[in-house]
Amino acid sequence: MEDLLLWWLLLIAAFLYSSSRKGRLSPMLLAYVATLSALHLPGVINYLGAADQLSGEAETRIGFEATLLGLLMLLVGSLLARTPIKQLEIGSGRAERRRIRATGSAARLNNHALGLMMLAVGVGAYFVAMPIAARIPSMSALVSPMGVLLILGIWFFVWDAALRRDRRQLGLVLLLLPLLPASTLLIGGFLGYGVGWMLCILAVVYCFWPRRALFVAVSPLVAYVGLSIGAAYFLERSEIREAVWGAAPFEERIERVMQIFERLEPYRFDNVDQVRVIDDRLNQNFLVGAGIFSHQDGYVELHFGSTVPLWALIPRVVWPEKPQVGGGLDLVREFTGIHFVDGTSVGTGHVLEFYMNFGWYGIIFGFLLLGFILARLDKLLIEGFRYQDLPAILMGGLLGMALLQPGGNLMEMSVSLVGAFVVAKVTSLFVMGYVRRHSARFLANSDADVSSGWVAASR
Repeated sequence: MEDLLLWWLLLIAAFLYSSSRKGRLSPMLLAYVATLSALHLPGVINYLGAADQLSGEAETRIGFEATLLGLLMLLVGSLLARTPIKQLEIGSGRAERRRIRATGSAARLNNHALGLMMLAVGVGAYFVAMPIAARIPSMSALVSPMGVLLILGIWFFVWDAALRRDRRQLGLVLLLLPLLPASTLLIGGFLGYGVGWMLCILAVVYCFWPRRALFVAVSPLVAYVGLSIGAAYFLERSEIREAVWGAAPFEERIERVMQIFERLEPYRFDNVDQVRVIDDRLNQNFLVGAGIFSHQDGYVELHFGSTVPLWALIPRVVWPEKPQVGGGLDLVREFTGIHFVDGTSVGTGHVLEFYMNFGWYGIIFGFLLLGFILARLDKLLIEGFRYQDLPAILMGGLLGMALLQPGGNLMEMSVSLVGAFVVAKVTSLFVMGYVRRHSARFLANSDADVSSGWVAASR
């Protein structure tokens, strides 16, 4: 497996370099790569240690080879999509003119005020409105993207800190990041959502903040700590979810979560319990490899796009009897031949689903297209921040975040994209109207530091 890990390191270095060049910042592309790696890399690293308690090395190897091919094509697609963002003076860009028409002012937007507003709306949508919306047909598809405004709000704080070189504000953002997975775990019983949000924010910090060498240097330590916490979490997950899903008081939920830290110990390759739970939950390569072998041996046929039926895009409020969208258990079981315990949550994952539709060509062209789209949305997002174009930030950010589901299903992602587009359009109208009515609060008086701050954040 050492040779595959070397190729992964080379690809990660290429992503870090190409996604942080001046004028070509790609935070959401980096977040996708980080999330995909979190689902596939730990299962390969386990084989560097005492792997006698593991099985399925052949499936893991070919599955990770497919993942590396996907990463390579993701990189190629992003390079094809990128053109340098012109370093124009404020007021000379099309986005800037659109922003002036929307706000009625040439003054730049107040990032701090906008961040607070987005944060408040996102928190209310995800933690308050989402449980209610889940009971109303089609509402969860619209409320869920509104919850992502929480992340966009934090991005505004990071951008503001980068513009003003405010290390204190950036440090505060980083210190508060663990609250995201803690909150999603206490309220929903899922740690993965919060970790994914953290990775999105850290990718933005890497792109916006000029001191990237230190960021890269501490990343292995952070990843190791995360792996250790992940192993302890998986060992305690059933008890935590029993309390959360059973509507237990928050005191009991917190007590269950604290058991993670009581069990926490440094991750060791010779610790059978740790290795097995990580292999069970963070070795998506095994499912990919099992599917590839099953197809190559003639047990299953390719689906040729049928895993993403067009009817999935019809709102449930229009079609109340629409089959349930999401859940990859049946797809994975059918294609891999693996039988899972009832109640097991299984995500198809983009690597496996691209393969099960069109084989190796599906991985090549699927990730090529995905890299192209993510890079274009990143460009839209960065230009939005550069020119203070709030509609562009909302469109690029919400659509990009909808794509950051490498462990999920393409059908879920398609539905999320539609919901994100609608929410971006509607939110743009309401927010820009609110900004115009409260211009004294949301418009700054001077934009003297914008150009210098952009250069610093893009260096």
